[in-house]
Amino acid sequence: MNSDIGKIKSVAVRNFITYDELKFNPGSHLNIIIGPNGTGKSSIVAAIILGCGGKPSIMSRAKDVSDYVKNGKVKANIEVELIKSDNGDTTIFNRSFDKDSKEVFKIDGEKVSSKVYSDTVKNKYNIHVDNLCMFLPQDRVQDFTKLNPQEILYNTQTSVCSQEIIDHFESLKQKREQQKNVTKNNADIQVQLEDHVNRNSQLHSLIENSKLKDKLIKELDMHKKKHNWLEYDSVKKRYDEASNDVKMLRDSIDNKIALLKPLEKRQAEIAGTKKNLQTSISKSDALMHQCTNDIDKLLDTANNLESEISKVRQDYRNAVTNAKTNEKDIKEHEFLVSLDRKEYEEAQENLHAEGDVNNLMNSFDNGLRTNKAQVEDIMQKMEHMNRNLDENIIPQIHNSKRKIEQMNDTGRQRFNILRTKFEDAYQAYQWLEVHRQNFRGHIYNPVITEITVTDRKYVKYVENTIANRDFETFLCTNKEDMKELIMKFRNELKLNVNVGYTDPDETLRYQTELPVDRNLKNLGIIAYVIDVIKGPIPVLNYLCSLYKIHNTAIGSDKTSQCASQLPDNISVFFSTNHRFCVNISTYTGKKSTSSAEIHSRNILNIGINQDELAAEQQRLQRLIEKAEEIKVQRIPLQQQIKRIEDQSNEIRNEKNALNGRIRNLKTIENKLRKKETELENLKNHKINVNEERQKSKNRVDQIVRAILANNLKACQTLEKYKDYHVQNSLARKKLQIFDDSTGNVDEQIDKLKYDMNKVEETLRRASSASKALEDEMNRKKEAAMKETNGQSPDNPKFKYKKDFSKLPDTQEALLDKIFEMQGRIDCIRGVDPKVLAEYDERKQIIEELEHQLKSEQERTQQLEKQLQTLHNKWFPEIERIVETINNNFSTFFAKMGFVGEVELVRKEERDYNDYGIQIRVQYRDNEKLQALNRHVQSGGERAVAIAIYTLSLQHLTVVPFRCVDEINQGMDPKNERKIFQMLVDITCQPGQSQYFFVTPKLLPKLPFNDLMTVSVVHNGKYIEDSYVFMN
Repeated sequence: MNSDIGKIKSVAVRNFITYDELKFNPGSHLNIIIGPNGTGKSSIVAAIILGCGGKPSIMSRAKDVSDYVKNGKVKANIEVELIKSDNGDTTIFNRSFDKDSKEVFKIDGEKVSSKVYSDTVKNKYNIHVDNLCMFLPQDRVQDFTKLNPQEILYNTQTSVCSQEIIDHFESLKQKREQQKNVTKNNADIQVQLEDHVNRNSQLHSLIENSKLKDKLIKELDMHKKKHNWLEYDSVKKRYDEASNDVKMLRDSIDNKIALLKPLEKRQAEIAGTKKNLQTSISKSDALMHQCTNDIDKLLDTANNLESEISKVRQDYRNAVTNAKTNEKDIKEHEFLVSLDRKEYEEAQENLHAEGDVNNLMNSFDNGLRTNKAQVEDIMQKMEHMNRNLDENIIPQIHNSKRKIEQMNDTGRQRFNILRTKFEDAYQAYQWLEVHRQNFRGHIYNPVITEITVTDRKYVKYVENTIANRDFETFLCTNKEDMKELIMKFRNELKLNVNVGYTDPDETLRYQTELPVDRNLKNLGIIAYVIDVIKGPIPVLNYLCSLYKIHNTAIGSDKTSQCASQLPDNISVFFSTNHRFCVNISTYTGKKSTSSAEIHSRNILNIGINQDELAAEQQRLQRLIEKAEEIKVQRIPLQQQIKRIEDQSNEIRNEKNALNGRIRNLKTIENKLRKKETELENLKNHKINVNEERQKSKNRVDQIVRAILANNLKACQTLEKYKDYHVQNSLARKKLQIFDDSTGNVDEQIDKLKYDMNKVEETLRRASSASKALEDEMNRKKEAAMKETNGQSPDNPKFKYKKDFSKLPDTQEALLDKIFEMQGRIDCIRGVDPKVLAEYDERKQIIEELEHQLKSEQERTQQLEKQLQTLHNKWFPEIERIVETINNNFSTFFAKMGFVGEVELVRKEERDYNDYGIQIRVQYRDNEKLQALNRHVQSGGERAVAIAIYTLSLQHLTVVPFRCVDEINQGMDPKNERKIFQMLVDITCQPGQSQYFFVTPKLLPKLPFNDLMTVSVVHNGKYIEDSYVFMN
């Protein structure tokens, strides 16, 4: 690759894992990144992966980007600068994320979606961070050996082939699948075609019989067609006769209507005369009734006037009586006024006997105000105490109780973490809670909910011992239950959760090989992982069998310094912030120790911190005591308030007594004023008897005159009534005489209407019968027309005229012929219409299948041509590439004294899904070449093979850079030196892609090249000036 496009110019991070801030400027060829374990070398690799759009799962360290934010910080930022042109122009990719996993992606400062971000990195710069041939992080070195040949081929193609070759390979796999499907379809179609042909040949004889019967049925149908028309002619004849009867009845009704009209005219004239006479009678009746009403009203008026005379005389008598009573009332009120005035004077003397009333009232008010001020001062003090109690101390007590409750409620915390971090496992748990009773044995909930870490300071050791996938594992004590759960969760509910089996035995079957005695404590060992976990015994047995937690030690910083002194039984142990793995070579017996920095993943950080709990309980007790102290301080203040209030009540009672005497004086005064007013009114309203007598006489005279006028009006009304009565009698006599002379006309009209009704009833019946015949005729005609394609026999173009002429002309003869033909048809064995339909349908299917088979065969030939064309483009190129890789791989292995080869493997030429790359190695003379496998070769041997394979790709690569992290771990010094020599020789050449080699250590006296860049990573407090290294 002669271009620098895609190479990394710089990597900058902020608040990322262990770094506050870092900017890394790599060289354009080989970059050696070296530093002690835990200093942050792999953090730089992680920054490159995440900055190039990779997912955290690529590094197998954390599931979420939030885990890469430095502890104590809220947000992290990664900036990767890539060269985008040969003149040195660059593109800056910026990715930032916070503790809530909220991410922002930018390209050259412009915000983009995560998809656009990662697609730009892949498609424009050909950077595939998930390709193990390009990126091999520390935690995934051993994953390379897990790749099958097909996966190695995919990763190799992505790393060293052009996009065109990759596309050809994908097209070949798709075309091959299409060809398989088409071939299978051809076979299926051929089977169907033969089946349909065989079945139709078996039905041939039945079809011939069916044709004979069909001919007879057609002849029968022609007889029935003519019979339908003969039935129509018969009904039509009856309909014509009924129509004539209806016409005759309508003519009869018309004649009667002509006779009725003059009689009805005469009847209308008679009705007019009768109406005039009846109007005259009604009018005179109304006038007579009006006169009667007027006379009744006049009589009522006369009675009212006479009653009024009696009332006037009674009023006069009452006035004389009231005059006498008024004199008596005046004397009584004068006596009562004198008594009330005396009572008022006595009350006034009693009120002023105790002193000046205003002074007394002021004295009482001053006393009450003084007491109120004292109470308010005391209440203010108590309010301050209450406010301190209610707003400060009691809320603190509630918060402390709630905090203690939350500290103790670890179960709820565990299920909250299960819901947020393991969604599939939480859904599975909810389903299991409903259906748990359907299983045979006990099923333990996910491990995260079953175990508890005794102290939070041990959480990170447990989290870095047990893999994430096992925290969400359901454990069954019955193997059949396990199988059913796996089927239910994965196949039906589509949930990605683990289900395991554990023995239900409640005995802990694993014991620590070396107890933590004084010797181990001197080496910094505190406990084993199993010692800091509580949970059901079957769950602990499962974890012991899987992770050997009974032999995984927890130590301190001292342990890392004394690692070489630890017994061989302890192969995995922790220092304060690192995890150590001790491997012993099967061949040399030498120990090699690898370490990795550990961080809490916030999965089990829910245990009860007893120190915090005790401190919070002590704080709660202090708050309760302080609250009780304030309550005790309030008691004397409350007693003082009660004494002051008692004194104020005595003053109020004296004041109320004085107010009572004041109110009593006012009441007596008001009563005196009222009696004086009543006396004055009596004196002002004395009655004059002489005036009353004259008023009574004048009113009686006026009423008598009114009575005389009313009687005169009544006489005049009686005269009018008499005249109206004579007019009414005369009109009634005239009406009687007229009715007698005109009664014959009504009888004639009634007789004519009666006759008409009878004729109309007959007409209705005749019309109904005619309509029924007409409907029947139309139905017959419609049925007959339908059978003869809408044509009638009287139509010159009637297509059945010749056929009808050969048939009988009477219904009887035609019916006999129909019965005869029907009998013949019934004697012929019929064929099921479904069979006929099936025969015709199958015949159509045979034609379609023959056409379809021909089309599919043509498509098969076309696909074969396309496959051959693509194969000729892809296979020679991939064969050349694999051959080149094999030559490089074999040469490099030979230089190291070993044998190795890379081969393109397959089953069948056209089975492209089975094409793969097989890596075979031989490290000893007495062995055969064996496929690279994690179960066959040692860790160091696998590391050598992986390193040489990646180097073999370097001359072919089309990717801008490649990165391997701690691949030299486990190699013996001899192999490591040779690998490094080859690495320098290959990568430090003009035109080669960038290469990042990350390692915690290097052997002494290794070769150096001017195109090599060495970056040393430190994590100390101070950084020396670069000049110190020049000595």
